[in-house]
Amino acid sequence: MVIRPMLNAGHEGELCEWLKQMGLLRRGLKCSNSNCKGGKMEWSKARVVDKYNWSCTACPKKVSIRDGSFFMPVKCELKVVIQAILSWCERMPVEVAANNLNLKTHIVKKVYDQCGDVASRYVLDHYHDWLLGGDGAVVVIDVYPDGYMTSTPPDKDGLKKKTQKKILCIADTSCMPARIWARIIQDQPGSPKPGVVEEAVKYVQRQVRPGSTLVANDRALCCCFDVVKELPGYPSVISVETLMELDLPGTRRIQENLETIWQSAVEVCEEVQELQKPKGSILLHEYMWRQLFATTTSSALEYMLHHIADRYQTKED
Repeated sequence: MVIRPMLNAGHEGELCEWLKQMGLLRRGLKCSNSNCKGGKMEWSKARVVDKYNWSCTACPKKVSIRDGSFFMPVKCELKVVIQAILSWCERMPVEVAANNLNLKTHIVKKVYDQCGDVASRYVLDHYHDWLLGGDGAVVVIDVYPDGYMTSTPPDKDGLKKKTQKKILCIADTSCMPARIWARIIQDQPGSPKPGVVEEAVKYVQRQVRPGSTLVANDRALCCCFDVVKELPGYPSVISVETLMELDLPGTRRIQENLETIWQSAVEVCEEVQELQKPKGSILLHEYMWRQLFATTTSSALEYMLHHIADRYQTKED
């Protein structure tokens, strides 16, 4: 309701003012010309794609209104960048968005990559937003692809060729759907406990609130049941294997419940295997960001714009 009217032709000035108010464009700028005699940079009309630029009142210095902003490296109209951000929020494939917006694919991909970077940085800077569990909550801990996240594990030989990445996944089942925290874990040669990765254990302690009931398993060696049950602050730790023994003969209730909890995470973990570690980490952060902020397309767009403004800090120079 707020943005769409400003995306129509002839509303460029209104859109720019709104972007300034949101902190997505600079509200003020000092002249950087060392020979300038104290001139003031003012917003002025110009024959450029954005219709405006910053012009100094005392010298010929001109600066793009995009200076220092999310929009600076994206070569298309501001309103189209906003539409591309909306497409990212809708999880629209790059090729489809490029076709809809009449843009080259690499431009849409640039916007998508920047949105992913913003989401990733937010998750890293606000990890407390993903604290899981608490008194009375059941938290499931597993490692892809070793544990029980899926009954059809990926082709291990195929994964080895792509340098298999182990991903620690923690799910808070008190949320519907389960809220999941995930991180790529590096093997730790020479660990005093074979297969155990101290980093993984530390992340469990950091992300899971004391008092939670933990569910772990023996397959996930880097953070297995025997290690998890020794962690202080978690009075009840149950193994998946023990739960499975309670299933009636010929049934797979526990496995099916676990697959339901992990379904969306498994899809992302499979994508991560195709990527280099930095890109894989960003994809996991984007997945976590969407759980919290993308319950609707509208909320995803609102939060992304706010997080872009916080990330680029373009309010005033």
